[in-house]
Parts: sequence; structure tokens; C-alpha cells
Amino acid sequence: MLLMLTAISCTNMDNNNSADAQDGGKPKTYATVTEAAVAAKEDMLEAMKTVDFGINGDKLKNATPGAPVYRYELDWNALLKADSASTLENMAAHGSITIVPLINKDEVITVVSLMENDGQFGIGGLGDKQVSNELDMVRRADSLGMQSEVSIYEVPNLQALVYSVKGSNMYYTSYNNNSIRQGIIGPELVKVLKAEAMNFEKQFRDELKKGDLLK
Repeated sequence: MLLMLTAISCTNMDNNNSADAQDGGKPKTYATVTEAAVAAKEDMLEAMKTVDFGINGDKLKNATPGAPVYRYELDWNALLKADSASTLENMAAHGSITIVPLINKDEVITVVSLMENDGQFGIGGLGDKQVSNELDMVRRADSLGMQSEVSIYEVPNLQALVYSVKGSNMYYTSYNNNSIRQGIIGPELVKVLKAEAMNFEKQFRDELKKGDLLK
């Protein structure tokens, strides 16, 4: 299960004295992804005085924002109905979360998540150890990973994360003890995920109908 320290900011730690709060105590927003990511990094450095993120503070201090990574959630029903023509891209639900890796010498030190509203960006979360580690490995495993856009697809109920690199026909996941460094072609991955989803449906059908399961 993913762990993310969500919405930690200097505002939360120091009442309304932080520069990261606007008048009225509302979270500050920024005009660009880069500005918001830099502010999130500063918040994270401040939070590290009392919170253990499991990362190197000196590396974080010298890290810079990388290209945004967009995280989508797959439509569960679309996955159950998937056929040979289905792709993760066309099964993704509308909307995404913007994740920005903070990079130092090509190493992903950590990630921050941002919230977009009317063209402005706010800080949504600080740190995600799984995504940081896996994103770093995917960038190194795929020859296009350092230069091309990376997207993340989250499969509800299965707690699976899948990474795709623009321009590559391979997908990467650690789901089911798969090696994140070993790419899988799209049709094969969809087939595996559909089978897992159908097994999940059979096992937990009653709970799903009641809406008792967390996706």
C-alpha cells in the first residue's frame, strides 16, 4: 500500500506565519508546476526537522524539479471488459494527479504531488517512497526514460502501479513480485491485470456491490 505524507507544509507546523499560506489561511498557489514543486521541496526540507522521510537531506537540498509525471486511475469496469485492443491509456479514467520528481544528478530523490485548480498549482503531498524508488528504476531501465514523459497508471483494488514511457512499447510494474526493471508489452500486461481483476471480483463480489472495499 502506498504511503504518502499528504499536505504537510510549513503552514501546518507554524500556524499562519509561513510564507506558504495566503491571507485567510488558504494554501498558497503557484502559476507554474516548477514554482509549486520548488515550494514543496522547501516545505519538505523544513518538515525533515521533525519527520523522517527516509531520504538524504543534502541530496534533496540540491535537487531540482524534473518533468511532471501524470498519475491516472484505471477504470475498473473497463479493465474487466478489456479485449485484445485495450490499452492502459484508453482505460484510464478522466483526470490525473501531477507528480513532480525532485532530481539530483539523474537520481530521483523523492517526489511531490500537486493539485491544479483554474491554472494554479498547490501542494498536495510530500514524498512517496514507492513511487520515488520505482520511478528512478524505470528511468534507468528504459532507454527513453531519462528524456521522455513518464505516466503512472494505478489499478484500483489490486493496488498495482504501472509505469509507461512515451515512445516505448514497454510497461513497468512491481505488481505480483514482478521486477520493475523488466518491461512487459502492453497486451500481455492487460491480459494479466484483467485476469487478476476478474479473480478479485469473484472473491470479493459482495463487498464490491456494497461499496465496502477501498479502491
